[in-house]
Amino acid sequence: MQFNTTSPEISATRAALLTRAEAMAQSLPWHEVTMSKLAQSAGVSRQTVYNEFGNKQGLARAIALVVAQRLLVDFNEAAAAEHDLHGALAAGLVSAFEHADDTPLVHAVLTGQSGNGLLTVVTTDASEILETAGGAITHMVLDRWPAHERASVEIVAELAIRLFVSHLLQPGPSRRVTAARIATIALAALEHGQELVAAAENRVG
Repeated sequence: MQFNTTSPEISATRAALLTRAEAMAQSLPWHEVTMSKLAQSAGVSRQTVYNEFGNKQGLARAIALVVAQRLLVDFNEAAAAEHDLHGALAAGLVSAFEHADDTPLVHAVLTGQSGNGLLTVVTTDASEILETAGGAITHMVLDRWPAHERASVEIVAELAIRLFVSHLLQPGPSRRVTAARIATIALAALEHGQELVAAAENRVG
């Protein structure tokens, strides 16, 4: 089954609110983005905004998830053109880095133009983003290279995602070199998949 890396079916109201919210988040400090302002900008009631997102933290998660899903679309398209796993991971990561660099909201958050408030929310409550991105990468790997064990791939996918985010925050030498290094680390970890799984289980135990 194809893992969905695009936005799930959402209401027109939610889609419009997310578009407005993303524009506000890239032009205003996050503490100035309020549910009331969003409602006014979108021409809906404040209760409608709360019904869609629950609270401001829910809004932040929804914005971040939409951005992450766009990066995953680029990742998958670039990875599909490669014939080996290292090449697929590296190409996908380069494409995701480039998309992130060209996304005004990502730039605003990472450079502090958002007041860093949105960055704090996203990085401390990133479980849904990690689950979505990890699921997409795991699916890509197992769909094309099914000999690998799912548990090992899931751990390696999370490792790659966390390294990707780390280098977004503090860029390394170049996006292409960084992507190749992350792919190399991921493959090295995958070769020791059973050990990774056992170590993870021991920590939980």
